[in-house]
Amino acid sequence: MAEQSAHYLATTSEVPAFDSVWELSDNSEIERIFDDILQHKLKDDIAAQALTQLARSQGLQGKFDLAIETLERSRQKSNHVIPHIRYLLEYGRVLRSSGKPDDAAPYFKKAYEAAVGVEDFYTADAAHMLAILDPTTGPTEGRAWSEEALDTARKSTHPPTKLWAAIILNNTAWDSFDQGDYQTALDRFNEATELRRMAVEHKETPRTKESYRIARWSAAYTLRHMDRLEDAFTIQKQLLSEGNTKPNREELVILAERLGYSGEAEEHKKALEAMEAK
Repeated sequence: MAEQSAHYLATTSEVPAFDSVWELSDNSEIERIFDDILQHKLKDDIAAQALTQLARSQGLQGKFDLAIETLERSRQKSNHVIPHIRYLLEYGRVLRSSGKPDDAAPYFKKAYEAAVGVEDFYTADAAHMLAILDPTTGPTEGRAWSEEALDTARKSTHPPTKLWAAIILNNTAWDSFDQGDYQTALDRFNEATELRRMAVEHKETPRTKESYRIARWSAAYTLRHMDRLEDAFTIQKQLLSEGNTKPNREELVILAERLGYSGEAEEHKKALEAMEAK
């Protein structure tokens, strides 16, 4: 574990690489890594940031009281601008996760105000969280928080910040899909897909690859609902060549049947049965 935590402490322009810990999927493992990171001799600003991420992992496991205690340690360690923004963001997330969205909103608003003009990654993050809490509000009259977050992320030249655009586009695409506006949904899924492709090129990890796959599946799913069956089928076949998943096979059964490829439909049905039997 010591070697692993040292890897995450590699720095570029004083920016800790430990944010990539979030590429892991197990929150208990994430918590252990941040615990270990904090055993290293760190500058106060870096330690304060690591503590906010430790608190985030604790909150995601439902350890809300412990997360609040950890955030208090962060606040005492450093109140400089970036650690403070991260403290506000994670305090808001813990409150939201613990069922207190109204209490969380002021923290996200303070984080947004502190981040504007300082760091676009956290500006987009705070605006995105405010959009989740209340999609009807925004920073100014007639402008929603989701629009603010998306605009910030689109303008950024920082790859991690641009990924906020992919997240927001995915969310708003499904909103459009649910409203029956398939063309808008497809446009947003396609833009998100391109951003996810760029993320894989920037840094190929299991998480970036899976996010890219999900974005393409979503676009193909929308194409099916637009009766663009061959286009959807082509994408789903490509995804199958990259990995066998249940959602992929389920779509291929539907598409093959509708396109009249009865033999291939049976092949995918048998593959699904085998997956479900395991």
